[in-house]
Formats: sequence, C-alpha cells, structure tokens
Amino acid sequence: MRRRGFFFMDALAAILLLTVLTAVLLTTIGQRMRAGARLADSREASRLAEKALLDLQQHRPTDAGVTVTPIGNVEGTDRLQWTAVTATVNGRSVRLVGTTRRRP
Repeated sequence: MRRRGFFFMDALAAILLLTVLTAVLLTTIGQRMRAGARLADSREASRLAEKALLDLQQHRPTDAGVTVTPIGNVEGTDRLQWTAVTATVNGRSVRLVGTTRRRP
C-alpha cells in the first residue's frame, strides 16, 4: 500500500509541474505576440512618417493621420525650413524631422 501512495504523489507532482510549465509557456507566447504587434505598429508609423516627409519635399499632399509641424528656418537660406512629421498607428507614434521647402 505504501508504494501506491508514493506513486500517486509522484504522478500528482508531475501533473502540477506540467501545469506550471504550460502556464509559463502560454504567458510567454502571449507576450511575444503583443510585442510583435507593437513593433509592427511602430514600423508602420515610421513608414508613414517617412512617406509624408518625402511627399512634403516633393510638394505632394500628405496622407491623413500625419501631423506636420514647421519648426524653424534653416540657417543660410530662406527657401528651406525644418519640419517635424509625426505619424501614429494604434497608439505608437514616430516623429521625424527633416528639411522641406518653405511654402509661400
């Protein structure tokens, strides 16, 4: 009888250990998925901001969801200005600063 008791306790401990390891694995997978989604949103915001800055430099209209803020004049010329472009995707913002031609 005593041997059955030990076998049962060993089996119970193994099941408990597997349950804990499964919970840790599932938590890690969930965190990795969320981190991947946040990174993808940041990359998409970077692409939008870069495209908007290029559009401004080529005198084309920018896409919706992009904020354009003139910062100041470039020293030595009155045709260029510093411009900040901010793009936001799912709460992830990216801000780029570049030169654009000053609008009359």
